[in-house]
Formats: sequence, C-alpha cells, structure tokens
Amino acid sequence: MAGKRFSLAVGIAGPTCAGKTTLAYRIIQLLARVQVGYLPQDAYYKDQGHLPPYARERINYDHPAVLDLDLLAVHVEHLKGDPNSQVDMPVYDYATHTRGLATRIVKSAQLILVEGTLILTNEALRCLLDYKIYIDYPEDIRLRRRMERDVAERGRTEKSVREQYYSTVKPMYEEFVVPSQQYADKIVFGDEDGMEVEASFVGSLLRPRNGEARRGEGGPVLKMGVDRGVLVAV
Repeated sequence: MAGKRFSLAVGIAGPTCAGKTTLAYRIIQLLARVQVGYLPQDAYYKDQGHLPPYARERINYDHPAVLDLDLLAVHVEHLKGDPNSQVDMPVYDYATHTRGLATRIVKSAQLILVEGTLILTNEALRCLLDYKIYIDYPEDIRLRRRMERDVAERGRTEKSVREQYYSTVKPMYEEFVVPSQQYADKIVFGDEDGMEVEASFVGSLLRPRNGEARRGEGGPVLKMGVDRGVLVAV
C-alpha cells in the first residue's frame, strides 16, 4: 500500500443490526475535528422502479446482486484519489424500492467510512479499503433490533420482518456475509466496550506521526503489518 493518498478508507461490515452504523456514528463523533465522508451500502440498492409494486416485493434484497457495489467502489476510488473531488450518492426509498431523482453530495475527506453487510463481498471495493472491520453480535439481539428498526423506520410489520429474516436475511448471511469475514483485518464484538475500543483505534490511524500527516493534508500512508489487524503509518 505504498504511495500517496489523500484519504484513509475504512470499511465496516457484518450481519444485519450487529452495530455497523452505530460504530460508524461513534467514529464520526470521536473524530469531530476530522473531515469524514460517509458512504452507507444502503444508499446503493439498485432502482426497481421499472417493476410493478407486487414484483418489487418478491425480490431478495439480501443478495449482493440487488446492490450496485461497483458504483460504490467507483465513488470510494474517486474520493480517495482527489482531495477536491465529490460524488453524488444515490438516495434510496425503502418503502417503494426506488431511487429518487435527488442525490446527496459526499465530498472527499481525510476519512472515508464505508458501511454495510455485503461490502466485503466485492473484490474491487475490498481493494480500496485500507482497513476492514467485521462486527458480530448474537443473533437473537440482532433480530430484535431489526424488527424495531424496520417497523419504526421502513414501514414494515413485525410479521413481515420475521418472515423476511428467515426466508432471505439468514440464508444470505450464511452464504455471503459469514464467508466475507475472512477478508476483515479485525473482527469486533458489537457491544459498547468493543465499539469504543474500535472507534478509538480508527481515530489513532489518523493521528500524525512525527508531523508527517498534518491536519488538512490527508491521512497517513498506510501499509498492512504482518499480524492481522495491524496497520502501520509510514
């Protein structure tokens, strides 16, 4: 990983409702003085507006094929390569399974956070991530969290959430998400203590060493150490 770069790209993966978004927000809170570009996988679902509503409901939204991870990779590459760049992140509507005409502008920053269940399944995206985290947590708690979230935020019923979980979420977790943890640099338990320690570690990756990476000049150049999960600023 030698060479100049303007941003540090960190990926946060793991099963549904394990704490990925919570960790991302904790990192953003902790690094209040650092510019952060946040690219959640959930914004990159493919538009299903060409299908009638009944057909949209039959799609397996937990399969990598429904996500435009190649576009996400292009956006990460663009933001990492030019400190003056910006991308138009899609805006996805869960209720209709469509993308709106509007987009959200995400600007290049010292830290690029990419978060989602399936981000480590895409090779192009993996290669752009300087540090990859996989969060895990007990299944019963994850299911409860998902039910609470989808009912409150996505207009679902508890019955539909449970049916989807056992028909597609869990099978796709076993087929795609679990195997993807082999690409992680660190596997983290998603409790409060684990989140706090990991957020602090990510913050430490952006601290300058010997004045080489002053604020405003981008993050440090990183290379992987010999041990899994060790990053060394050079």
